[in-house]
Amino acid sequence: MGAGWAKPSEKTFGPGLKDGYVFETSYKFQLWRSFSLTPDVQLLLDPAKNPTESKVWVFGLRAILSI
Repeated sequence: MGAGWAKPSEKTFGPGLKDGYVFETSYKFQLWRSFSLTPDVQLLLDPAKNPTESKVWVFGLRAILSI
């Protein structure tokens, strides 16, 4: 689990944007000795790159194969 905060740069995104926050959780499933899957869920509040949205959900899946 994790959380983060960011203040958008006025030079990059312009003035008047709210601070952004992110909350994230993931879990590693070790399916075999050399293969695992890690699903991930993130909630972005007031994202600077999408100022018309107050929250954005991001879902991810990572696969790791080690030999």
